[in-house]
Formats: sequence, structure tokens, C-alpha cells
Amino acid sequence: MGLEFSGTIEEVGSDGVGDWEKGQEVFGLAYGGCYAEFVAVEKGMLIHKPKELSWEVCGGLCEVWMTALQAMYLVGDFDGMKTTSVLWHAGASSVAM
Repeated sequence: MGLEFSGTIEEVGSDGVGDWEKGQEVFGLAYGGCYAEFVAVEKGMLIHKPKELSWEVCGGLCEVWMTALQAMYLVGDFDGMKTTSVLWHAGASSVAM
């Protein structure tokens, strides 16, 4: 259970991928198991946490944000050059927040 997380990097693997360092504030998605004190994730699933966003917002943002973007661009074939607005209805979720 749990796909989203926010926290501080405790340890970085030695594969040389990315610019991640111990102590950086991050958030992102995992394949599960985020209801834990520590999680291990691929570096490609990390996003730098902006200072203006709280840990709580970041910890709940990815699944909603990525679901909306996937639906809009991959499923809906959205083209921002042709379409200037989107009306998004999501009756029982935060996808349209």
C-alpha cells in the first residue's frame, strides 16, 4: 500500500544516475510500500521538493498530478497549441483540484 512519498534522502545508490545527494528534500512515486519510515525508490521517480510546498502536499501530489497529465496528454491527446482551456470533472477524487 502507498504509492506516494515525501521526505529527505538518507542514502544514494552508487550507479551514478542523477544529481541526488543525501539530505535533499524530495517527493515522488514508488511501486508500493510508502506507508513506512523509509522507502527505496528508483532515482527517476524523484522530484525535488519546492520550499513553498509542504511535506503533506508533496506527499499527496504525484498520483493526482500524474493521473491528470496522463489522461490529458496520453489518453486525450491534448495539444496546448490548438486548445487553450480544459474543463475537468472529477466527482470523487482530487484529480481536478
